[in-house]
Amino acid sequence: MLVDGAAVDTPAATTREGRTVKTLRGLLRLLHFVGLAMFLGGILGHIALEQLPGAEADAATIVVLLSAQVHSTRVLMMPGLFLLIVTGVWLTVRYHGGFLRVRWLTVHQVLAVLILLNTALILGPIGTHMLEVALALRPDAFDLSALHELARQELTFGPINLILTIAAIGVAVFRPAFAQRARPIHK
Repeated sequence: MLVDGAAVDTPAATTREGRTVKTLRGLLRLLHFVGLAMFLGGILGHIALEQLPGAEADAATIVVLLSAQVHSTRVLMMPGLFLLIVTGVWLTVRYHGGFLRVRWLTVHQVLAVLILLNTALILGPIGTHMLEVALALRPDAFDLSALHELARQELTFGPINLILTIAAIGVAVFRPAFAQRARPIHK
């Protein structure tokens, strides 16, 4: 409210602003959870596709399954991870005073960066390369050795991503205090 050209806080104005801030924070948190659901959905979809019986029966089946995995990476995992990062940064800056200020949040952010690097630099390219190798398979020369080598790499870095994700969720849910500076004991 303006009185003689100066802003004056009224209980009604403070309440409206408080509700707006609370609503924005709630929306950001909701979008953060949507990003998490997309990312985890992509991971669980990959696991389910890899467990299908007959997944290596023929070249066409392999191509279809790997196409589904690459597609889920592109439409679920990467956009979900992007949404997680953007909303996480926004929440950190807006509501936690920036980076490196809250210990549990700093650990959560470090885990998020590791997940991002593992997904974007290792797992994404491995999945795309696996699809390229599968597309080159011929029914008359059905050699899966190159595909198996890439699958071993994916089976190394995929679980690492899942463990990092579960750890990041655990840190966000339980918000542990972690080591604090030792305080002198007064006698």
